[in-house]
Amino acid sequence: MNRAIRVAVGMAALAALASQAGAVQLRYKFHAGDAHTYKMTMKGRGETSSSAMPQAMRMEMAIETVTAQKVVSVAEGGATAQVEQRVKTGKLTFLAGGDWRSSDLPQQRMLLTMDTRGRVLQAQATDAQGKDIMGASMQGVDWSQMAAAMAFPEQDLKVNDTWDASGALKMTGMTMQVQSRSRLLHVLTYKGRPCAQIRTAFQIPLESLMPKTSGQGPASNMQGKIAGELTWYFDHAKGVVVDETGKIQMRMKMSLTVGEKTTDTTSSMMMNVMSVLQD
Repeated sequence: MNRAIRVAVGMAALAALASQAGAVQLRYKFHAGDAHTYKMTMKGRGETSSSAMPQAMRMEMAIETVTAQKVVSVAEGGATAQVEQRVKTGKLTFLAGGDWRSSDLPQQRMLLTMDTRGRVLQAQATDAQGKDIMGASMQGVDWSQMAAAMAFPEQDLKVNDTWDASGALKMTGMTMQVQSRSRLLHVLTYKGRPCAQIRTAFQIPLESLMPKTSGQGPASNMQGKIAGELTWYFDHAKGVVVDETGKIQMRMKMSLTVGEKTTDTTSSMMMNVMSVLQD
C-alpha cells in the first residue's frame, strides 16, 4: 500500500470515528419520585366566517397553565414508567362579544405509561373528582407532547439527522392521526445544560372530528388540519424536556345541510406557544 492510499484510509477512519463520536442517544430517563414543573403560555387570534353571518367574527384567546410532572413508578430495568401530569393552575382569557372575559381551567390529572423513547403506551385522564374524562387509552402516541409528536427514534442521531413519527390519537368518539418530522439542529449547552436542539413539524387532519353523514337527518362534513412547527431543547444527560417554542395554525371548513339549505363555516387561528421548565 503506497503512502497516498495509507493517508486516504487513515483519513476515512478518522472521519468515521468523528462521526460516531458526534452521535447522541436521545432518551427519557426515569427515576421514581423525580418531579418537574412546566409553565405553558399560548396566545392566538383568528376569525370565523359563515354563510349564516353577515360578517366574520374575530377571535382572540390566551391560555396559561402550570403543570406538575412526577415519575410515580419505574418498571424493572427502567424501560417504561408511569408518569403523572397534574394541571395545578390554569386560566383562559378570551374575546367574546367585544369584551374580554376569563375563566379558570379545570384541574386535571393524567397518568401515562411511557417508554424511554417518549412513546405513550397507555394514558388515563381524570378530573378533580377522579372521573375519567378521556375514555379510550391511546397507543403509540406521546400524549404528553402530542402536538409535537416527540417520540425519539431507535438509532443514535447526528446533527441534521431527521426522523418521522406517527400514530393514532384515540379519544372518546373520535380518532385523529398525528404525523411529524423532526430534525436534530444542534448539540449545545443551553441554560447550563447539555441539550439537543430539535425542530419538529407536525400536522393533525381534522376530518375525523365530524365524519360525513347521510340519511333523513342533517348531513355534515369537515375538512381542515392543525399544523405547526416547534423548536425544543432536550437535556440528553438528564433525559428531560427543557423548553419549547413555536407556532400552531388551525384551518377548518365545515358544511351542514338541513333539508335543501347548506351552511358553510370557515375558521382559522394562529397560536404562539411557549413551555418552560420551572424546576
